[in-house]
Amino acid sequence: MVISRDLLTYLAEYAVREPEPALLPLIEEFKKTYPNLRAILFYGSCLQEKDLTRSLVDLYLLTKDYRGAYRNPALALANYLLPPNVFWASRDRIRAKYAVMALWHLEKAVTPRWFHSYFWGRFAQPTALIWWKDSLSRQRALRILAQAVVTFLQETIPLAPPQGRIKDLWLTGLTYSYRAELRPESPKRLWELWEKNKDFFKEVTQRAVPALPFAINLQEDRYVAKIPAKLRKLAHVKWSLRMAQGKVLSVLRLAKACFTFQGGVDYALWKIERHSGKRLEVPAALRRHPFLALIFWGWRALLTRGVR
Repeated sequence: MVISRDLLTYLAEYAVREPEPALLPLIEEFKKTYPNLRAILFYGSCLQEKDLTRSLVDLYLLTKDYRGAYRNPALALANYLLPPNVFWASRDRIRAKYAVMALWHLEKAVTPRWFHSYFWGRFAQPTALIWWKDSLSRQRALRILAQAVVTFLQETIPLAPPQGRIKDLWLTGLTYSYRAELRPESPKRLWELWEKNKDFFKEVTQRAVPALPFAINLQEDRYVAKIPAKLRKLAHVKWSLRMAQGKVLSVLRLAKACFTFQGGVDYALWKIERHSGKRLEVPAALRRHPFLALIFWGWRALLTRGVR
């Protein structure tokens, strides 16, 4: 799969940004905490916020490897087996939730070889590259974003009608991608996501089409996709499996968060309540066994409303 230079050029113009001044103290702290840090990605709903003190900033810290990122080998192993590791950080008035992942690992995770959509579904959406160690790290980070777009379209276009608007492609893909995680979004929320970023979605679609393994013709904001019926049926089967897999992965990631940083149980409960609508209470006795608490309470919430 060859990523077009046109797509990389566009992403270099769109994604490469100077960090907001309010983020600079956090970035300096990250550079000290993770000596092998290679790049920092900024994504999520607050990417377009002017006042970052009112939101929880979402960041991805990309390191050279896991051994050099942690003094604790257990954290390195957990990051490798079930990426990413998620932590909290705050500096001055900025609060951030940041994930740590090796650069090589994320490069692999945004390709079609990575079955679940957790990574390529996330980074196909607007993302900013706000820090990089050197030109090679910058280039690799941009290729990650480009590959995520191509993989997302390759895996989701067969779900959409044979013809329609580019908007239909993305709303269909985003719907399935969010359903495969602990973060289902309402049609209204997805529509707002499209409206805020429609120029980005249209631009990357135009530039990603040459890399797709099937024929799709674009005319302004409309498309015609010539995809065999067998491939469309296979796509629906794959997404059914991803949704089932996503429930398991969501619970495991939340359980892991209980052990990887202070306040992990509270973070996991907040995550479940935010995305499932279920407010859970964990007795003090169960807090001493966070894995059991999250498996029992979290799994019940996920089955009822977490991932539909």
